[in-house]
Amino acid sequence: MASKIRTYETMAKRIRDFFADRGIPRNEARKLWNVLSALRGPDSTDFYLKNCTTEVIRHRLLGKRGGELCPSLVSPDDEKKRDRRRDMFQKFSQFDHFQRHARDAFKDMGMEWDKLNPGERE
Repeated sequence: MASKIRTYETMAKRIRDFFADRGIPRNEARKLWNVLSALRGPDSTDFYLKNCTTEVIRHRLLGKRGGELCPSLVSPDDEKKRDRRRDMFQKFSQFDHFQRHARDAFKDMGMEWDKLNPGERE
């Protein structure tokens, strides 16, 4: 049984080990990479893009604790966020780099880009 992770260093080592392990299927490593990339958010000041993607991903991954740590940057999905994502999809024939990671992270985490997604998973 794996030991509990209590420090950043332990978590960082687990992530490094995960990516370094050639036995991990490439598609599984890619899923984690998509989520990690989307957690940071876009390289822009586009608050609405971050709000409808990164905040929802953070909420799904971190749950209530994430909201306690940084309430203005972690929030559940809602109709406005879903509608922004739908509009984004219709406006862009080709997603930019961040949007591709965010869209893929939604899928990898069991969420749907153009639908309302429930909060954290148990």
